[in-house]
Amino acid sequence: MREIKFRAQRVDGERDWVYGFYYEEYEQPNDICYTQGYIVDKEGDIWQVDPETVSEYTGLKDKNGKEIYEGDIFASGVIGSICQDRSDCPLYRVVFKEGSFLGQSIPYEEEYSIYIRPEDCEVIGSIHENPELLGE
Repeated sequence: MREIKFRAQRVDGERDWVYGFYYEEYEQPNDICYTQGYIVDKEGDIWQVDPETVSEYTGLKDKNGKEIYEGDIFASGVIGSICQDRSDCPLYRVVFKEGSFLGQSIPYEEEYSIYIRPEDCEVIGSIHENPELLGE
């Protein structure tokens, strides 16, 4: 069974990632409804986070042991056989689609998604920190 946890960026000006349990609170002062997102970390500290950056842990780690989260961007391929070096390897973003975490090709091709093979991938960024990798 995989570990269920989330990450998101803090909104207190630091923009650091925090990891743990995610929840939302809805507030409606003066007839204006808005949502605030929070993460409770393993020490029990509560952090207000940007709900746009919330991503779920896939339960997988890349070939370097780095946890893979929804929204991560990874290079896939075995250097030496599929790619000459990492810059040659195809890039994918991690998405949750039809009940599974998949790698969606960059640039996005609607019908082309792959199952994530941790031993063949290396996380190189995220859609939140490195949007330039999306080429959009």
